[in-house]
Amino acid sequence: LTSNMLDVKMISVTCGDVEYKIKLVAKMLTLLNRLDVVIAKGKSTDLEKAIYPQQEWLSDFDINNYKGVILDDYYQAYKKAIEEYQDINILAIGPFSSLVDVIPLLRVYNVPIIAMAASIYKGYFNSDVISPECNIVSDIESSKAIFNSQLNLTILPLDVCGNIILNGNDYKEVKESNSIPSKIVIDNYLIWDNDYVGGAKKFDASVSSSILYDLIVVFYMQFPQYFDVLKLPIEIDEQGYTRIDEHSHNKIYVATRLHKLDVLLQYASEQLSTNVKHEVSTIRMGIINRYQLVFVLKKCNAMLSLTEYGWEVKRSGAHYGPTRRDYYILHLIESGKGFLKVNDKKYYLKEGQCFLIPPHIQTYYEADNEDPWKYYWIGFDGLEAKELLEKIGLLVDDKYTIDTINYQNIILRIKNMMDYEDNSIEYRGLAALYEIFADLMPQNQLKDDKNKEYVDVAIKYINSNYSKPITINDISKQIGIERTYLYRLFTEKMNVSPQEYLINIRLENAKVLLCNTNKSIKEISLLVGYSNYISFIKTFEQKLLCSPSQYRLSNKKEESNYETR
Repeated sequence: LTSNMLDVKMISVTCGDVEYKIKLVAKMLTLLNRLDVVIAKGKSTDLEKAIYPQQEWLSDFDINNYKGVILDDYYQAYKKAIEEYQDINILAIGPFSSLVDVIPLLRVYNVPIIAMAASIYKGYFNSDVISPECNIVSDIESSKAIFNSQLNLTILPLDVCGNIILNGNDYKEVKESNSIPSKIVIDNYLIWDNDYVGGAKKFDASVSSSILYDLIVVFYMQFPQYFDVLKLPIEIDEQGYTRIDEHSHNKIYVATRLHKLDVLLQYASEQLSTNVKHEVSTIRMGIINRYQLVFVLKKCNAMLSLTEYGWEVKRSGAHYGPTRRDYYILHLIESGKGFLKVNDKKYYLKEGQCFLIPPHIQTYYEADNEDPWKYYWIGFDGLEAKELLEKIGLLVDDKYTIDTINYQNIILRIKNMMDYEDNSIEYRGLAALYEIFADLMPQNQLKDDKNKEYVDVAIKYINSNYSKPITINDISKQIGIERTYLYRLFTEKMNVSPQEYLINIRLENAKVLLCNTNKSIKEISLLVGYSNYISFIKTFEQKLLCSPSQYRLSNKKEESNYETR
C-alpha cells in the first residue's frame, strides 16, 4: 500500500470470521487514507474455531462509519475488477476458500495468481522435512481445485519465505518509526505476541519480527529477477502435503530459491517506515565492487519505458534461474564468459556479445567457472520494444544473442546512467536507451559479413583440429554461437553441414595416410580424430563404399612420389 511499484485496487477477505477481518482491513485503509481500495467480502469458515486477538485494536473503530466501499457479492467484485483493470494480478496470502468460487473468471481472463502456499523441498523453520503448509491444509479441497484448474498460477512456498524476518537495524527502523504503516504493524504485532497461543514461532518482539511469510508475494511482484522459478508437477494429497509427482500433468510455476533477501528486507523496512507512497523515480541497490542496480519506478512513455539497469561482476559458476521476467533485459558482456539457456537452447557467450532475456519465457544463465563474466544490463518494455529488438537482429528466428563492434561505447552509456539524478532519470534514461539501440542498429547491416566470419573461423578450426576428438559442440563453443545457428550458417555457405565437413576432412587425410604410409588402420583412425577405430571403418565404408584396407590395396603409392599433408 505504500509502494509506488504496486497499485492495490481491491482486498478480498476470506476464512474465519470475515466480518471481523473486514473491520481490521477497513480500519487499516482508513488510517492509511486509502479509501480508494475496494474491500470484497468472501465466505466465513469454521466460525466455532475463530479467534479475535486484535479485537483490542478495533475497540475504537465503528465499521458503520466507514467511508470506503465494501462489496458483499464476491464474484461480482472480482468480475468488475478484472474487467476494469486488464493487467490485474491476484496476490493470494490466505487459503483459497473464496477464490475457488471465481475460477471460471480467472480462467477466461487468464488472470495471474501469485500465492504464498505449499511446501516443496523445505518445511517450516527451514526444515528438510516438508510440511502441510497452513494455507493449503486450511482448505484442502479448495486448494486442489485451484491447483488442478490449469490457471496462471505461481506459488511461493515455504522454501523461499521461511526465513523472512526483520531484525537488527531493519526491525529497529520500523519499530521506532512514527509512520502510520509502522504503527499499524507494530501495534498489532505486540498484541499478537502477547495473546497468541498456537503453532507460529515466536521471537523476542523487542528486537525481531515474527516470520513474515506473506511478504514473499510482494517481493515477487516487484523483484521477480531475484527468484529461481521451475515448472513442476505438483499434487496435493489428503493430508495437505504438496508433493512433486512426475506422473502428474498438473504443472505449476514454483519459486524454489530467493536471492538477495537482505536487500529485500531493507526495502520492506524502508517502505513500512514511510507515511506516503514513494515519489522518487528510482530504487538504488548495490554492494561495492560487486554490483549496482537501479529500478525505475515511473513510466513516462507507453511506447518504450525504462525499467532497470545496472552492472554485476559474477563469481565462478554464479547463476540466475531458471526464472521468468516480466520485461526485456538486454545484457552486454564486458569481460569473461558464460552461457545463456532459453527453454532448451544453450548459447555460449563471451566479451563483446549481447544476450537478451525475453519476457514470460523461462531462462537460465551462468558464469564460466574459470573466467566468470562481468556484464552490464538494461531492462525495458513498451509497445515499441519488440520492433526495436528485431531491427537489431534479436528475436528473429528465436535469436537471443548478437555480437557488437562498438560495445565499449554502450557500456559507457550505462555507466553514465548510474549517475543520473532521480528528477531527470525518466527522460534522460529513456534517451540513453534509444541511443543504445542506435549503437546496436549498424550490427544488422554487418550481419552477412559477421556470418561469413563465423563460417571462416569454423573451417579454420576444423582444419587445424580434425586430428583431435572434437565435436560440433566444441566448434560452436569456440566461436561463441549456438550449435543450430552455426549449422544454418555453415550449410548455407558450404552446402554441407559442419559435421559432414569434419567427416570429409578426416577421411581425406585418412586416404593420404592409407596410400602413403604403412601405419595400421587403428593408428590412422586415431591420427584423424577417431578414438574408436570401428566407428572410423564404418564411416569410411559408408562414404567411400569400400573398407580402408581395400582402399589402401587399390591406391597404394610410392612415398617418394607423394607429398603428404
